[in-house]
Amino acid sequence: MTKRKACSALVAGLVVLAALVGCSGNDNKDRVGVARIQDLEQRITVSGTLRGKRSAYITPSYIGYVRDLRVQLGDRVKEGQPLVRISQAIDQPLNQVYPIRSPFAGVVTQVLRREGEFINETSGSTGVTSGSIMRIDDLSEFWLDSAVPETDIAKIKIGLTSVIRPNALVGATYYGSVEQISLSSRESTDRWDRGKVEFPISVRVTNPDDNLRPGMSAVVDIIAAKAEKVLTLEHEFVHRRDNEYFVVDTSGKEIPIEVGLSNESLVQITKGLDQGAKVKMIDFAAVSPSGKSRR
Repeated sequence: MTKRKACSALVAGLVVLAALVGCSGNDNKDRVGVARIQDLEQRITVSGTLRGKRSAYITPSYIGYVRDLRVQLGDRVKEGQPLVRISQAIDQPLNQVYPIRSPFAGVVTQVLRREGEFINETSGSTGVTSGSIMRIDDLSEFWLDSAVPETDIAKIKIGLTSVIRPNALVGATYYGSVEQISLSSRESTDRWDRGKVEFPISVRVTNPDDNLRPGMSAVVDIIAAKAEKVLTLEHEFVHRRDNEYFVVDTSGKEIPIEVGLSNESLVQITKGLDQGAKVKMIDFAAVSPSGKSRR
């Protein structure tokens, strides 16, 4: 292909592309939206981790050998029930060794040691250590721990309903209630993201079942506000100029409106439109970089 032919092909391609973009822009500009009556929910979506009411790693207060392991994985235990004995010598008589007892009623969710193993680290850490023997979880309640960005924390209130979807349980939905909201932000552990400010929250699961397990990750939608049977319109049909909102009817006339609640797709129209009103989509080509219409 000669240089002249290559240039001609490139120009032709650019012309076709421009025509396609122009047609697409015109199609969007001519789209019509209809004001409809429907329910509107404002949701804040965050991720979190499920846990039981409380948990504990069982670790001895002195080094020694695992002896007389009395429970197995999945066993339900009572508060004060003997779990295991730790002897400082492998041949030490068991009647000379006091057992470690369960701190609360729960389920044995992890067994980390076998009888006869030597434990060379003692208790003193709040989490799992190389000296931990087992883990006990109180599954009488389930909670989800998460964190909300500072831009949304003012919308979060005690008692808000939440919809929880565990990642491991496809299609399963659980419900919860916001019970705890931190009064201070969480320290960022990422030195490259010091500007990320989040506030820890805890959501109590109101309909737990045996499929839930501590440590599962989940996505939670917190319903921050809800309006029933209100007039709504999609975002792309609502114009904003300075602090005022308006729509453009099918004849091109601007109609001032007032808005209320909004979510990721809908805006509540509180004044200026009637049900069934038809309006034109925002002409994004006529919107300045600042977000204001060039009209």
